[in-house]
Amino acid sequence: MSTQSRIAGLAALAVVLAGGLLTVSTTAATAKPVPAAPTGGVHKAPRSAFIVDGVRYAPQQISKFDGRALYFVVDLAKPDEMVGFTDKAAFDTAVAATKTMGSGVGVQQAGQYATLYSNDELTGDAMSLNSPYGINYLAGVNRGCGLFGCAGNWDNVASSIYVNGRVSIYDDIEYRGSWLYLAGTGWGNLSWWGFDNITSSMNVWW
Repeated sequence: MSTQSRIAGLAALAVVLAGGLLTVSTTAATAKPVPAAPTGGVHKAPRSAFIVDGVRYAPQQISKFDGRALYFVVDLAKPDEMVGFTDKAAFDTAVAATKTMGSGVGVQQAGQYATLYSNDELTGDAMSLNSPYGINYLAGVNRGCGLFGCAGNWDNVASSIYVNGRVSIYDDIEYRGSWLYLAGTGWGNLSWWGFDNITSSMNVWW
């Protein structure tokens, strides 16, 4: 068993022990989110301009969409290009394109994983998850555990991420709220995309 697999296995065990639900992400990354009432949430500004529904906006203009869920796609081969949608069907089309263009990630490719880090630049506490699994409640996953207990849980903590494959992170539990879909191999500080310290659930797609 590889080191990565062992880490993912320990993460899965932590989920079970702490009360989070580890689910199998056998559906496509375009799966419909669980219906949710409007959150009225305030979006964080990304570090650079972004596109929503074909219109380019300055970072601070993200506030125009406060109270509405947004679905963002980032190809890690071009991490500065953040393309968002208010319509789930349009998002699904963009996600399908990442499977064959740019990201180099094949459909149904085994061995994909993502690692969340509590600090920028891939530092701090880390939690890895292999495909095809998701965690619907990161508040149920302990982090920073040692002889004297744990530092807390993973809800609203992740500040950077390493991806090998395809992953979706969500700003609400149960795979709801706004989505950030990352495809390819690479890493980023989540503040680049306005998603730092807001992740509450995640899926690593197969």
